Amino acid sequence: MGAKLGPVVFSSVFSPEDPKDGKPVAGAQAQIDRCFENMKLFMQQAGGSDANINHAWVFMKDFAISPRW
Repeated sequence: MGAKLGPVVFSSVFSPEDPKDGKPVAGAQAQIDRCFENMKLFMQQAGGSDANINHAWVFMKDFAISPRW
């Protein structure tokens, strides 16, 4: 979900579902990549691009994954 107020776009949470089938992708790296791809798709649908993303907040449930990035 999201909202566009003039030139500004706000979104809800991005999750790792593949837009082709609505199912989560498998694996931590694939899920992270999918979330960022979904963010880019959202911005494109709003008329922008990933260059227009000003702020993103990332929550990782498993901190054991974090040191890899």
